[in-house]
Amino acid sequence: MNEEKTVARILRQYRLNPFGTHGVSHWARVMENGLKLASYNGADENVVRYFALFHDARRRNEGLDFNHGLRGANLAKRLRSELIDLNDQQFELLILACRDHTKGKTEGDITVRTCWDSDRLDLARVGKIPDPKRLCTDAAKQPEVMAWATERASCRMVPERIWNLWGLKSLRFNDRGLPWLDREMVNRILSRVTCGFMPQNSPPPCPDKQIRDFLQTLTTMQHYNYRYRSEAIMEMKDTILPLIPETANTDVVRMWLALALALKDLYHMRRTKLAEILAKGVHRAIL
Repeated sequence: MNEEKTVARILRQYRLNPFGTHGVSHWARVMENGLKLASYNGADENVVRYFALFHDARRRNEGLDFNHGLRGANLAKRLRSELIDLNDQQFELLILACRDHTKGKTEGDITVRTCWDSDRLDLARVGKIPDPKRLCTDAAKQPEVMAWATERASCRMVPERIWNLWGLKSLRFNDRGLPWLDREMVNRILSRVTCGFMPQNSPPPCPDKQIRDFLQTLTTMQHYNYRYRSEAIMEMKDTILPLIPETANTDVVRMWLALALALKDLYHMRRTKLAEILAKGVHRAIL
């Protein structure tokens, strides 16, 4: 399984904030929960890995969304030939696990039950402690396993595989699931993005993989912003557009809007303060 390729493909169509309650940090913890359980009970690790990535991949909101499991299963069907290396029997288990993971079932194939438990063990991220009566496997009910998973979920721990295996090396997250940006990273992003203002030619290829990853992340965030945060976009346009030369192309404008929203969400900045910081970045990069 190519985890990096699979995650990247899923994120291209993901409708919610990739760093939210049901985003990549949750997927990674679910995967590691499932692999831990599989080491106890012999569940199929390949099915467990794919379940972690697809079970919430088609959510439409962060709350009640009763059909998201079925939509995740249908996405897996659509992408099977492109991404999923499972035989027919394994694939049937994956579809069943995704489809029924919100229905509260506790009986079935050990691999399917392990998938369900791997998700339920991450409930502490939303303030709920897993109920042993609602867990499906003996492995998940072990006190040490529940304590391990609950501690990780309650602090919204971000597993290393997000950086090492999923290619998102530029990302760090705060406790609200937002990307963490220090001053150095902001300056590097500003310098890179403002290269797109130069009218004489296109920006040169970026040699820094961290920056490429971050720009791709901003693009993903902006798809979400345009769909679901129209008021925020209009507010940012009033602040950002005066800073951007008319020669900037559409992709550059979108990237700047995404960056501005990320900064505003993370640091609760006033628009005037945000504009001041971004203006300094533009001025420095252009001169």
